[in-house]
Parts: sequence; C-alpha cells; structure tokens
Amino acid sequence: GVRSTRAATIKNNYVSVPGGIAYGGASCEMVVFEGNVAENCKCGFNFDTFHADRIKIINNQFINCNQGINFAPSGGGTNNIIDRNIFTVGKQFFNSVLGSYEEFYAINVRYCSSTTTNNNYVLGPSDTNFKFLDGVSGVNNTVIKIGGVNGGVDNSVAMTDLMNKNIDLRDQVSNLTSQAAQLNQEKTALTKSLNE
Repeated sequence: GVRSTRAATIKNNYVSVPGGIAYGGASCEMVVFEGNVAENCKCGFNFDTFHADRIKIINNQFINCNQGINFAPSGGGTNNIIDRNIFTVGKQFFNSVLGSYEEFYAINVRYCSSTTTNNNYVLGPSDTNFKFLDGVSGVNNTVIKIGGVNGGVDNSVAMTDLMNKNIDLRDQVSNLTSQAAQLNQEKTALTKSLNE
C-alpha cells in the first residue's frame, strides 16, 4: 500500500568524507533530510538505486562538495522536493580508478516525475563542465558563477555572503510581519468603529 506516515527524518547532522558520499538513500518513501551539512565530500547526497517517493531534501548545506545532490533513483521517483538548500561547489573530482573526471553539478535529477527544485542557492565555478541544475528546472533558484576553470569557491566568502543574505531576508520577513500585524490592528479598530 501507499505509506501515510513519515518513515524517517535525518536531521542536523554534519558529515565530511573527502572522496566519499555524505548522505544517501535507496528504495525510500516519505523520508525527510533536513538541516544537515555535508562538507568536502565528492557527493553531498546520492540516491541512485531503486525508487524514491515523497522524499524531501530541504534546508541542507553542501559546502565544497564536487557534486551536491545526485537524485537519480533507477526505479523512478515521484512527488519529491529539493528545496531551500545551499551549495558552494568544490573542484571537479578526478576518479583515479577510472582515470577521468566525474560529472560536475549542484543538483542532478533523473528518472523522476513531479519532483521540484525550488529556492536553492548555488555558488559554483565559471567552468563550462559545471551544471548547476541538470535534468530539472525550478523556480527561485539563485545561481552565481565565480572562480575560474575547474576552480572551487572560496567558502569563507561564500558562506559570509549567504549568511548576510539570510540575515537580510530574515529582517525583511520580520518587517513584513510587523506591518501585517499593524494593518490587522487598524482593520480591527476600523471594523469596530463602523459597527458602533
């Protein structure tokens, strides 16, 4: 049958595996990956086996990873969400066993239907081999190209920039919330005076 409750939440973890994979899954349904950090990994998140249904990858940070998220379940996937993640991309990974460079991207999606990638923030190199969003499109994704060919990103600068943007957005939300509360009070007072 179709699962109706969350199977698992993988939350608030930190993983650094140079040349390896930080997080992954296979044959999953209703799993949430939230608030995790992957740093200095070949791949931040890999899901390439069996099926993936109603998976959420939200509010994670992929710092200096060669590949951010590889979401390509071989058995297909539906209704998955990749949202509000931050990527600062490292150099392209050279696989010494194969003798070649591996694919180079922030988000790669394959074999999925109804999968959204929205509100992600990607800082990556100006390398023609680099794919920011591969196999999928989305809305409100911010993509900034910096650095040279096969160059990484200065993560201290990138993270400072992201933190400043987050502070600005938080302040804007706070101001809008205050304005909405003020307007609501004025509306209530006006409605009350009209009813008297």
